[in-house]
Amino acid sequence: MFFRREIMSFVEAGMPREVLLYAAEQTAGKERPFGYLKKLLQELAVKRAYTMEEAKAALESRASQGYTRARTKPESLDYPQKRYTEEDLKHIFINLDEGM
Repeated sequence: MFFRREIMSFVEAGMPREVLLYAAEQTAGKERPFGYLKKLLQELAVKRAYTMEEAKAALESRASQGYTRARTKPESLDYPQKRYTEEDLKHIFINLDEGM
């Protein structure tokens, strides 16, 4: 329901249905299509790209600029990991088959 209200806000702002559908087509196969659609529609609204030609040009320009999300590991998480031996694991876990 929340997503529907957000989409309707773009329609009420004057964005044509064809532009909405075109943006939705661009999200096919994405990891988070609804979030990606929202981002595309916001960018189109900021650029006032309300015709199909303007929308296509804006989204093609976006793609040619290489908009991708960086998937790097934060440096704060780059620390040595502890390695457990079989003996360590025997003391951590309880074998329910053996009883107590």
